[in-house]
Amino acid sequence: MRSVILLLLIIPIYVLCSVTELTSINWSTEVQGDYLIKFYAPWCGHCRRMEPMYNELCSPTQKHLTSTKCGKVDGTSERGLSAVFDITGFPSMFYVSPDNKSVYKYKGRRSVEALKEYVGVGGGWEEDEPMSFWTGPYGIVGRGKWALLVVGAEVYKVYEYLEPTLGMWGAGVVVGGGGILGMSLVIVGCMVWTQNRIMEQHNKRD
Repeated sequence: MRSVILLLLIIPIYVLCSVTELTSINWSTEVQGDYLIKFYAPWCGHCRRMEPMYNELCSPTQKHLTSTKCGKVDGTSERGLSAVFDITGFPSMFYVSPDNKSVYKYKGRRSVEALKEYVGVGGGWEEDEPMSFWTGPYGIVGRGKWALLVVGAEVYKVYEYLEPTLGMWGAGVVVGGGGILGMSLVIVGCMVWTQNRIMEQHNKRD
């Protein structure tokens, strides 16, 4: 009986809190635009005080948001994502535009009312300047950081797989050679993507 009562108490709390824990693994599949993201640190007092407000804002029952999803990133464990977003303090909040091409750093008041007026179609973000195309998360520097983050994780997995068979030095040589080739492909890919983005912006102006 106690277990049933405890379960009934926990389920509403879980349902009401619609905030996804984002990581470098689930980011590409989860974040598809129109997304509010909070970077936090477990030891941060401001982050802990902000948590109830953020959960209230993102609760499905409050109807503050239409299609906007909410997520949070532990900046202390997800250092790669923190580097991509150039996090220098906690909490830090960002909004990914509905077209999934621009990122806006939120600098307003940390309240339900202020945030719900900022996100979504027709929100205050439309009057803000997005993060720089060159240095923002989806710009050329940001894409380079993303590539390093993804490639680094995969390279380490390969090293762990080879090390028991080839030994530390053997696995290191194989991984190092593959890493040089991989980085060359990444650089070429970034150059092609940047050129295409510049052409898109030029065509829009025309």
